Amino acid sequence: MSAETWKDIDCVDQGVSGGPSMVLLHGLFGDPANWTPMVEEFSKDYNVLAPCIPFLGGQGHGGRASLDYIFQGFCSFVAERGLKNMVLMGSSLGGHLVLRYALAYPKNVRAMVLTGSSGLYERTPTTRFPKRRDKKFIQEFARHIFYEERLFLEDIMAKAFEVWGTPIKGLYLVSLLRGIQKDNLGLRLPEIKSPTLLAWGLNDTITPPSVAHEFQKKMPRAQIKFFDKCCHAPMMEHPLKFNQAVRAYLSDLD
Repeated sequence: MSAETWKDIDCVDQGVSGGPSMVLLHGLFGDPANWTPMVEEFSKDYNVLAPCIPFLGGQGHGGRASLDYIFQGFCSFVAERGLKNMVLMGSSLGGHLVLRYALAYPKNVRAMVLTGSSGLYERTPTTRFPKRRDKKFIQEFARHIFYEERLFLEDIMAKAFEVWGTPIKGLYLVSLLRGIQKDNLGLRLPEIKSPTLLAWGLNDTITPPSVAHEFQKKMPRAQIKFFDKCCHAPMMEHPLKFNQAVRAYLSDLD
């Protein structure tokens, strides 16, 4: 993914001008709105940015989705905005990007908050894509994201289907999912010295609690906060408790 792919993206940019930077990265079927309660809470003290990640590559890459291209684009996004000493918060694939950034630019990361992050293990509910447009494919993934069915919001399904809901894009999605699974960072995690909060759903079936424990074992400055009756998106299912946990964690670092 070339840097220009990130130049014109939608990006929430709110909070203290010139203040410490906090960057929030959503997951594969998410968007910046997933972080709305976090933006409202932490923009009191931080310059909060929540970019809409462009998963599909530019014309030079045939529109293909690639973890490497996405990561390169994020690095360019950070460099162009001159962001320093950041608090990085990532959900699922967003957490994977945070981990890769911390490995590549450790001096530029003040702290990390990971929730349901890939990078060690991520269960993929399916590795197929239907030959015709079918929302059931997207729903098959979404079923594992939330603990309560009431959070199967139609707009979330619609946005995910808009991004991935064609056969060719579905093939790119499957390719990206396989690439994510292959990019296992386990051997390199002990290199990460940044303080890290693992904010995890106790009922997560995509990245189960055992994955959080494995992250904690491998990362010398990581600690876990579990959320009960919660699956893969605690910042959406329990936004108040999530904010309180992150606020307390970051306060302890000051």
